[in-house]
Amino acid sequence: MKKRKKGKIAIACQGGGSHAAFTAGVLKRFLQSDVCDRYEIVSLSGTSGGGLCSLLAWYGLVKNQQETAREPYHQLIDFWEDNSANHLWEQYLNYLTVQSCRFYDKGIIPSYISNPYTWGGVQEFWQSVTPRREYLDLKKLLEKHINFSQLPRLINSSSPRLFLGAVNVISGESKIFDSRQNEIEIDAILASAAIPTLFKAVEIGDAAYWDSLFAENPPILSLVDEQIIPPEQWPDELWVIQVNPRACDSIPRTTPEILDRRNQLSGNLSLYQSLELIEKTNRWLQKGFLNGDLAGISPVQVRQLEIKRSHLEGLDYASKFDRHPSLINHLISVGFAQADSFVEPLLNARDLEDILYPESRVNINSDIPESDPAILWQIGTSSKRLKVSPQGVWTPEYNYYIGSDADPIKYPSLPTIITAPDAEKPPGVASTDCLNIHFRLYRDYQEGELTLSYHRDGLGEDWLFLDGILLIRIWGAGENQKRQTELQLGSLSEGEHTITLTTAKGKGKHRIYEFKLAAGVSSATVSETPVSLGGETSQKTVTSQPLLAELPDSLDGLNFAVTTSEDRSKLCLEVTNSYLNADVLDFRVVAAEVISSPGESVQVLEEGEFLSLGNLPAKDSEPSKLTGEIILDAEDEPAKIETVKIQYSGRVSVSGRGRDRLKLMVNKGDH
Repeated sequence: MKKRKKGKIAIACQGGGSHAAFTAGVLKRFLQSDVCDRYEIVSLSGTSGGGLCSLLAWYGLVKNQQETAREPYHQLIDFWEDNSANHLWEQYLNYLTVQSCRFYDKGIIPSYISNPYTWGGVQEFWQSVTPRREYLDLKKLLEKHINFSQLPRLINSSSPRLFLGAVNVISGESKIFDSRQNEIEIDAILASAAIPTLFKAVEIGDAAYWDSLFAENPPILSLVDEQIIPPEQWPDELWVIQVNPRACDSIPRTTPEILDRRNQLSGNLSLYQSLELIEKTNRWLQKGFLNGDLAGISPVQVRQLEIKRSHLEGLDYASKFDRHPSLINHLISVGFAQADSFVEPLLNARDLEDILYPESRVNINSDIPESDPAILWQIGTSSKRLKVSPQGVWTPEYNYYIGSDADPIKYPSLPTIITAPDAEKPPGVASTDCLNIHFRLYRDYQEGELTLSYHRDGLGEDWLFLDGILLIRIWGAGENQKRQTELQLGSLSEGEHTITLTTAKGKGKHRIYEFKLAAGVSSATVSETPVSLGGETSQKTVTSQPLLAELPDSLDGLNFAVTTSEDRSKLCLEVTNSYLNADVLDFRVVAAEVISSPGESVQVLEEGEFLSLGNLPAKDSEPSKLTGEIILDAEDEPAKIETVKIQYSGRVSVSGRGRDRLKLMVNKGDH
C-alpha cells in the first residue's frame, strides 16, 4: 500500500503566564507518536509563556532528529514540573506573589510593587534564601533543560523552524527571533518572556525588549510568510493554541474582573488581526487575485484550539503568576484532554487517507458560475485528483486511475467515471462515466459507507450511507464537528426512492438535495432545485450509475457450487472463500433465479427475502466454506435446471494500520 504524505502543520502558542501550562498539555498530545506519524510539524512560534512552550517542544523535535531516546515532549513537561513551586518555601513565596498581585489589582497596596526596577533588591534576597535558585532565575532554569551550545549542531535545513516574539521597548517595533538565523539564544528567550511588571527589559545589542503582548501574541504571520518559509516547509494547516478566551460569560463589574478581561482582550488583539489577514489571503488565493511570488503558494487552513472557559473558572489575572503544582498539573491535564478531542477526528481522516491513497477530490473554484453543474468528489484507490477551472475544464493533477487498477483483493473498487456538461474530459474517460460514490471509514461506526459529497468554496458537507440504510450529515471539524441523523432509509426494495434534504447555504440561501435510489442496477441524482425559502437558490444536477459497487471479475475467488437435492425440493449452495487476507462478513444470497431448459425462469426468493449464510473467514491453509439451502415451492420445481443466477451481498473486511478494520459494502450478481 502506498503511504500518503504527512500533512504539514505550523503551531502558534499564545502567551499567558502560568496559564500556558495548558499549552504544554496540548503540545504534549501533539507530540505523541500517533500525531507525528501523520503530521509533520514544520514550524512553531510563541510569545512569553507560549514562547517557552514552543521553544521546549521545538528543542525536543530537533534533538530527536539526532537521538530518539525520549519522546520530544519530555523536556517540555520536565520544565513545567521544575517551574512549579514544589517546596514549602517556594509555595509560601508563590502565595505572597499571587496575593500581592490581587491586592494591587484591588488597590490595597501601591503600584510600586509591580515595578521590577524598584524591588530588584527584594528579588535578590529571595534568590539567596530559596532552596532552588533556578526557581527565581529563569535563565538558570532554561539552561538546566536546554543545552544552548548544542543548538548549532542540531539545527539543519530540514529542522522545524522556531519563531519567538518580542517588542522593542524604544522603537515599538516587533522583533521575531528566528532559529534559521541562529537567533535562539538565552537572551532572546528571556526577552520573549519579559513581562513588563515582573522583569526588566532585556537588552540585546543596542535594543531593549519586552514580551510582545501588544505586538504579536503569538507570532503568526512569520509562519505563513512566503519570503521566509521555503516551499518544502509551507504548512498545509496552522494550529493556534489560545489561552485567552475570546468571549466571556458576563459583564465584568469588579476591578479584578475588569483587569482580567482587559488582559484577555489585549492578548487577543494581534491574534485576530493576523488570523483575519490569513483568511483574506486564502480567499484571494482561491479567487486567483494574487500574482507574482504569492501566486505559487497554497491556502493555509486555520484551526484554533481555545481553552474552554469552564477550565478557567475561579482563575483571574493574578492566577497567571500562580506556580502552585496543583494549578500547573491541572492545566497540563485539561490541555492534553482538550487536544486529544481536537486531534481525534483529524487522525481518523488521516487514517482513511492512508488506507485509500491516493486522495481524490475535485476542487471547485468559487468563480464557477452558479449555472454550472455541482461536482461530487470521491476518495478511493481507483480515483483521481482533478481541479476544475472557472471555465469548467478538467485538469488532472495526479495520475488518472480507472477502477480496475486498484488492488482487487484489498480494495473492491467502484468503476468510477466522470461527467460534466460542456466540460472537457480527461483522456480515456468515457462520456457516460460519472463520479459519484466513495468509501469512507469513521472509527465511531467502524462500518463501510457509501458517501455522496458536495464541496464548494472550501466548505464540505457529506451524506453517509451506512450499509445502505442510514443517512448521516457531517460538517465542520475538530470539536466543532456535528453529526445529525437526517432520516432512516430502511431496506431498499424494487422501485425508485426519493430523499430530499434541505440545508442552509449562507444568509437567506438554501440547498435542496434530492437522492433517487433504486434497487439493483441503480442511479443516484443530486440536484439543487429553486424553491421559495426566503433566498436565492440555484439548480445543479449530477447523475451517476451504478449506485452499488460491482465486484471486479478478479474477485471471483468466491466460488459457487449449486446442486439440487435428490427430491429436487431444495437448491443446495456452497460458497468457497479463496481470499488470502480478507474476510467476507454477513454473506447473504439476496436473489436466486432458476432458468429451465425451455428458457423459462423462476425467482425462488421473494422480494425482500434473503438467505443468510454467515461469515467467511480469510483463507488459512485451506479455503473456508459456507453452505446453505433454498427451499423450492412445488410450483417452482423445474423439470430441468439449465442455469442458476445468484445475487449476493456482504462486507469484505481488511485490516487498516492495526487501528480499526475497514469494511466495504460490495454487491455481485449473475453467478
